[in-house]
Amino acid sequence: MHWTFVAPNIMRISAIGAAAAVGFSTALTSIFSAILVITCLFSWRLIDLLRQSFSNPISKMVLIFFTVLVFGCFVGSVSLEKCLDSLWSWRKVFFIVILIPIFYDELWKKKFLAIFLATSLLGLLISSLSWLGLIEYQIDNAPGVVLQNWATQGMIFAVSILILYYQAEEFQNWSRKVSYGLAFIFLLNIIFITPGRSGYIALGAVLITIGVSKYGLKRLPLIGICLVAFGFTAYLLSPSMQEKVNAGFRVFQEYKVATKPPLNSETFRLMAYENTLELIKERSLIGHGTGSFENVFGNHVKYKYSDWRNRKISDPHNQYLFIVFENGLIGLLIFVCFLLSPFFLKLQKKDSFYYIGIGVLLTWLTTSFFSSHFRTFSEGHLVAFFIGVMFSSQNRLITRR
Repeated sequence: MHWTFVAPNIMRISAIGAAAAVGFSTALTSIFSAILVITCLFSWRLIDLLRQSFSNPISKMVLIFFTVLVFGCFVGSVSLEKCLDSLWSWRKVFFIVILIPIFYDELWKKKFLAIFLATSLLGLLISSLSWLGLIEYQIDNAPGVVLQNWATQGMIFAVSILILYYQAEEFQNWSRKVSYGLAFIFLLNIIFITPGRSGYIALGAVLITIGVSKYGLKRLPLIGICLVAFGFTAYLLSPSMQEKVNAGFRVFQEYKVATKPPLNSETFRLMAYENTLELIKERSLIGHGTGSFENVFGNHVKYKYSDWRNRKISDPHNQYLFIVFENGLIGLLIFVCFLLSPFFLKLQKKDSFYYIGIGVLLTWLTTSFFSSHFRTFSEGHLVAFFIGVMFSSQNRLITRR
């Protein structure tokens, strides 16, 4: 068979493999991703693929955002190595450009979702066995956490709920009941087993997506009230959720009065946010430059504190603050335009693939207030693959006359 026809299928299979492996192996994800990129580069249809990709507004915004990142390399005072390291951390987003022109076929979209869901169910099974003490496997000394870390696991399980819901809507009889049942088990795992706040936020974003797609934006206030009631009930029933949420509020109160607060995930974020905002005020429009965060932040806190807070850090654990810090309000504006671009796709029909893509995007959009989930390895790859696959819209866009 001719390479022109084989290459796209290799790319599709590689993308499916990478997304399925995200929760289990960074090495395997990297291998599949490398195969995807190499195949794309050696495809005889590369120029044609790129032309098709940039006819999509999402790909256009990715390109503009990368242009801003490259421009940021010339406005800072850090080394070329630092600039390239920062650009490299954003490489996951560029997978969107590669995937948009090749996943327009609904059959391949369904294969992508089915295999991702199968590996998520495997993770759910291992998580349950770990939590019950039937197998001795856990991450971060947390029974039931088996996929990378609790934040990644919670987000993967939340996305699985999203997929199962829209899958159930297309099924009949027992298949529908099985899908709803599995979604409920994923939900129970997030509430009672996986102790990450990112998972709770992701679950909220998924439930909002489902509610809006079913009842419309006009009922968003009612959906919000129901979500608050659901969250409060889950909080009352789940000791692990109570521990995580209470710890956050308690540490916040202690941090405000402590002269030398202890180091943990909460105090680290509070310290990072406080100092990042101080530095943003100095160069808010164009930022300190791509790759500048570690050096500029380190110099700022070096003599300000005499404890763990005077160390260099590479990320403030807030995607939006990071972008404003390095690339200014201009960079943030372009990034927000990229995030919003899928909402304005003029499609012939907003099908289940569209809403799954919106749900994933909304999940990452909200959790990125507390972490840089578009740059971290697992979460960055996952959101890029879902955006590229779910919003692949060749022959689905409304034709302008």
